[in-house]
Amino acid sequence: MQVALLDKIAFDAEGTYENECVKRDGVWKISKLHFFTTFYFEKDKEWQNRIMGKVGELTDFPPDRPASVDYDPYPGVFVPPYHYKNPVTGK
Repeated sequence: MQVALLDKIAFDAEGTYENECVKRDGVWKISKLHFFTTFYFEKDKEWQNRIMGKVGELTDFPPDRPASVDYDPYPGVFVPPYHYKNPVTGK
C-alpha cells in the first residue's frame, strides 16, 4: 500500500487482507474486510529512521467501526486470526 497526504507525509505499508464475502440476491458482496498491517515506513528518510510503528486513524476519513483486533505492526509481531482452519493441522 502507498499512502500520501499532500505536503505532510508519504509512506508504504505491507500486510495481509482477511476478508469474507456473501452472496445476496445473486450478487457477491464483501461482508468483512480487514487489513492486518505488517509494517509502515516513511518515504524519503534514511532507512534507520523510516519505521513508523502503529499509525492512528485518519481524522478526515474516520472508521465506521472500532478496530476488531488491537495489535502492533513491526517491530511488534502479530499473526492474524484467520477465519478458516489451517489446511495442514485442521485447527
